[in-house]
Amino acid sequence: MTKIKDILSIRLEDDIKSVIDLNQQDERSIIDELDGFILTESLAKHLADFCDFFTSNTAQPGLWLSGFYGSGKSYFSKMIGFLLKNPSLQGTSVRDRFQHKLIGLPNVGLLQNSINELGRTNNHIVLFDAAKTTGNHGISYMMMGAFLKSLGLNDDWVGMIEFNLLMSGRYLAFCDKVQEKFGESWLNRRKNMDEVYDTLEDTMLDGFCSKSAYNEMRDAVKLRIQDYDAVKLQEDLTRYLEKNSDIRIVFMIDEVSEAIAQKKINILDLEGMAEALAALGRKVWTIAIAQLQLDDVINGTNVNRSLLTKIIDRFKKRIPIAAEEVDMIIRKRLLAKTADGNDLLQDYYKKNSGKISDITNIIGTGLKKTTDAQTYADYFPFYEHQFKMLQYFLFGTQKLVKTQVGTRGMLISAFDVLKKEAFSNKDIHTHVNASQLCRQAEEAVAESLRIRYCQADEHLKEMNLHLVVGHDMLQTIHFLTESGAKTTAENISRAYVNCPDDYFSVLEEVKKACKKLADDEILILSGDEYRITSETQQRIFEMMNNIDIANYRIKGEITKLVKQMSLVRGAQNLMVDSVNVGFAVQSDSGEPFSTGGDQGMKVVFHDILSVKPFFNEYVEHVKEETQSQKGIISIVPSSDYAAEIQKIAEDILRISYIKDVPNLTSEEKKVVDEIANSLESKTAQLEQVIVKSYASGVLVYLYNASIMTTQNAASIIKEAELKMYGNIYTKRLGGSLKDSVAQQLLKVCQNQLQNVIGQQPDFLFFDTTGQFIGDQLPVITEMMAQMASYKNGADLERDLAAAPTGYSFGTVFSTLAALFRASKVIIKYNNQEYHSWQQEGAKEPFANSRNFQRASFKAITRSLSYNEKRDIVDTLKDCRYKELTGNNLSYNMNDFELVAAIQSLAVTEIHKVNNQICNDYERERIFRRSLAAKDVLRQYAGTVTEYNYFNTARTFLGDNENEEFCKAVDKIEVDIRFIDSNIREIEYQKEYFLDVKSELEFVGLPMQTFDQLHESYLQMLDSDPVHNYAQMKKLYLDVKGLYYKYMEQQAEQMIYGYGDLLTRIEAIKKNAEQYPAEWNTRLYAKVREKEDVCKKYIISKIQLKDYEIRCSNCHLQLRDIVSAINMLPQLNVDVDVMETEICTSDPRPAPQSQPQPGSGDPAPHPHPKPQPKERKLRNQLPTGQLSVAQYKQWLKQQLAMVNQFDTNDILKFDE
Repeated sequence: MTKIKDILSIRLEDDIKSVIDLNQQDERSIIDELDGFILTESLAKHLADFCDFFTSNTAQPGLWLSGFYGSGKSYFSKMIGFLLKNPSLQGTSVRDRFQHKLIGLPNVGLLQNSINELGRTNNHIVLFDAAKTTGNHGISYMMMGAFLKSLGLNDDWVGMIEFNLLMSGRYLAFCDKVQEKFGESWLNRRKNMDEVYDTLEDTMLDGFCSKSAYNEMRDAVKLRIQDYDAVKLQEDLTRYLEKNSDIRIVFMIDEVSEAIAQKKINILDLEGMAEALAALGRKVWTIAIAQLQLDDVINGTNVNRSLLTKIIDRFKKRIPIAAEEVDMIIRKRLLAKTADGNDLLQDYYKKNSGKISDITNIIGTGLKKTTDAQTYADYFPFYEHQFKMLQYFLFGTQKLVKTQVGTRGMLISAFDVLKKEAFSNKDIHTHVNASQLCRQAEEAVAESLRIRYCQADEHLKEMNLHLVVGHDMLQTIHFLTESGAKTTAENISRAYVNCPDDYFSVLEEVKKACKKLADDEILILSGDEYRITSETQQRIFEMMNNIDIANYRIKGEITKLVKQMSLVRGAQNLMVDSVNVGFAVQSDSGEPFSTGGDQGMKVVFHDILSVKPFFNEYVEHVKEETQSQKGIISIVPSSDYAAEIQKIAEDILRISYIKDVPNLTSEEKKVVDEIANSLESKTAQLEQVIVKSYASGVLVYLYNASIMTTQNAASIIKEAELKMYGNIYTKRLGGSLKDSVAQQLLKVCQNQLQNVIGQQPDFLFFDTTGQFIGDQLPVITEMMAQMASYKNGADLERDLAAAPTGYSFGTVFSTLAALFRASKVIIKYNNQEYHSWQQEGAKEPFANSRNFQRASFKAITRSLSYNEKRDIVDTLKDCRYKELTGNNLSYNMNDFELVAAIQSLAVTEIHKVNNQICNDYERERIFRRSLAAKDVLRQYAGTVTEYNYFNTARTFLGDNENEEFCKAVDKIEVDIRFIDSNIREIEYQKEYFLDVKSELEFVGLPMQTFDQLHESYLQMLDSDPVHNYAQMKKLYLDVKGLYYKYMEQQAEQMIYGYGDLLTRIEAIKKNAEQYPAEWNTRLYAKVREKEDVCKKYIISKIQLKDYEIRCSNCHLQLRDIVSAINMLPQLNVDVDVMETEICTSDPRPAPQSQPQPGSGDPAPHPHPKPQPKERKLRNQLPTGQLSVAQYKQWLKQQLAMVNQFDTNDILKFDE
């Protein structure tokens, strides 16, 4: 059997963070936090709002970001900090890593541009938690200390001295002096409290200042910190900004409201800070992160608002994080399912939707039952309504969030249910219940409640219950009570059950257990709700139960509410033929419920308490008594509610009595006041049950009994009254129409149709929008029955003029015109059939009476109802019909036109699939669901004819067929939009994977990690690229990061090797420079050549652009770097040789002297070309054992000797 943990994406073995650490800044933690962050649509709006504000020209660079405990405000704030700072992580910037989180959100392009705009400024981020920071020196030094730490300095007086050194440009010299004096870095020495002060003093006295100056500086700094205020903060930040003019400092201060509540921050100091920083303009930003909104913080300090104008001005911009974000984050982060798991859950829901809908129907404020498969799958193993209840349970329905500081958040509570209740090991389709939520969400149980839990277990021990445990049931009641839900037996059972199949078994045991515990005074039954009792409550309820209530007082309480019922008020009048007819409404004892009215027509409401316990016998008695009395309608209430009504009425009377009882203790008075507060709700409950009793009762008239429901009770009474008014005039009309109305009905625009006829009740064919609403009118019913088959106008006029209808010609003529305008009839005239009044020649039958008599008319008996037509139009609108087809859509279209619209949309979408997906094997494989959707639409794509349009419409309106149609259109549109927006990116990603694979294989690096990422990417691409695209983009980034890591590792080896090589070359060049340059011309050429090679491979930081395997800085890819590394041994040999080639004497022959002119010396003979010399060498290699270094030295000596010879000399070795 599949386990719950098998379908969850999260690893429950790993803990999740309940608190975000603002100071955790290592690369791995940042990547994990980025990956775990869920950007909901609402948070995206807040992020866009922040980006626009941060890049604006605001004069008040302050932001107040608030949200209740556990809402994710700190997490969101830290993401803002990352985006502002934008560090590079494994070769990819935070903003680039964040980009895939925007996929699927509205206005992605605008939001991405807003995020990119953050890069216009060089932001220095200072994050700290005010509630966890010492506040001994006030908010100003709290901020300065955090600023010092952000610079890598201490946050105490030592840090202030470091800061002064930094500002004077001597900090690096100071650090170098520490290294020189102690052989250890200042950062390491600073970590040891035993060494830091001596190290600081010894170093400062070594060339930085004198002993007296040091002592004076130290004391001054300590005193400055003691008296540190907003002005000093402004001064220090100004000094820094003057040295770093391109920097924008952003303070992000978490838990501000909690720090104020802890008195670590004084609100007036905060005011001073706001005023001082205002002078620095947009160079210093302040982002306050708090559990309370700013107005709530100010109101809670009892400080006059007029003294806090600078705070209010600085934090005019405010972003509240709503509680609803937690729900979505839990679903996406904690409850995300595998694709197979999602399918299993949706299949289970479809088979058990009725049961699930029933057990999730918890009666309570704002609680929604589960009504669709996707919602069920998203929240499993929880239900959707449980998170609203958990929120109420944790934070209270009417309590301020500030009273709940420290309460565990919803995310951790939900996680603990899965982990600590061993829930993940349970079989799939097991659900979380209220007792499990209560146990994990409530950290400390009140002692009185714990005692009740134990008592419940003890009292139910002997009942042999199999499914219900005492303390679990009381925890369920406690959870429901605190969540604002009703604690009826049904609600308790729904909240208690783990498996929907067990509901009725659990309900039976819950009822038994509740009754037992109520009898034993552990629970109190109030109305239909069970509550866990306190001792005082028990005493008061015993007092109330001992009060005797007279029966007449109960009846009086009930009658008072019966008179106020809408059914009673509605029965007093009826409009007949535009005449307001009054009826006499009274009780069965003759007590009048209305004034006036015709005493010959009575509507009698019988007493509720009189009908029990023999309801059927009572109804039969009323039928017998009134069977011949045409002037009496009897309303007999249902007896099902009689006992409940009597009980509630008694409770109301007892509450009214107990609230006036004297001499109560203060605790008893408090309980009584609480009970008295329920009087209004009790009265409303009684009124509701009374209405339900009458509305589900029986109406008796002339021996006929009509069973009423809450939906039709009023109409049934009206119908009976109409019969009582004119029992024999059922087909008579109260007016008539003129024949001139017909021409107008076929001429005016649709919204004027009602005005043509006016407000005659018998002829209300159209509503104000021109929709036909006359199907139930007697004249329409009668005429449609006459036209079951084709019937000519002459016969219609004759038959309808006869009794019992008595219609005039104008009524028949104009009513037919209205029916034709509404597409309710087909007309045959001159061998032509007309379906629409807009067809050419369709109005001829109504040109005169002669044409009318010759024409034939037939009712369209199978026409779509108004609701069906509306459903088709609504469905097509939901499918964005006009946007996708370019055609207009109207509720006024007839059946034929509506089916044609269905066909048009189906054909449009099929063409898109054919053009974008079909005949492309790769796309057909990836976008399989569009091919399936095309098959769904194909049944609607055929030509629409008179003979098939109705069946097509009915097919469309069949069981979920219109929903399937919409889903098919939506699937195709989603896929087509995805293809248009992202298919090119996917192609780039696939090519990038292949490029990286080629590089790794070429250089022989490990492939396991890459292969796993590549395989995951291909699986996601094959399963559902649309749903998986964000994860696919992340896998691409992971591969990019892996490739970047390999590039960085190899580049480091290459840079080191060529750096050493360049050092050797520069040494050769330096040695050669001791001699005339012309002696070593060839050597210098080699030096330049080798220097160029080294400089090519001594590169700066690796930088990879998207989908590029070649570094954008050095234009090398991985194989180039590895090849360069492989060249190093040979290049080192070349340099070895070059070291022996330095010429220390002039290699050229000495020039011959020339005769002076006029000396008489004969001209010299040409100098003979030098002949090669034979050079004898001893052919003796070194013997014995040498190190490589020694052997290289011997070779260098040999090369140095040979370099003294001419290149043409001949070497002879001893034999």
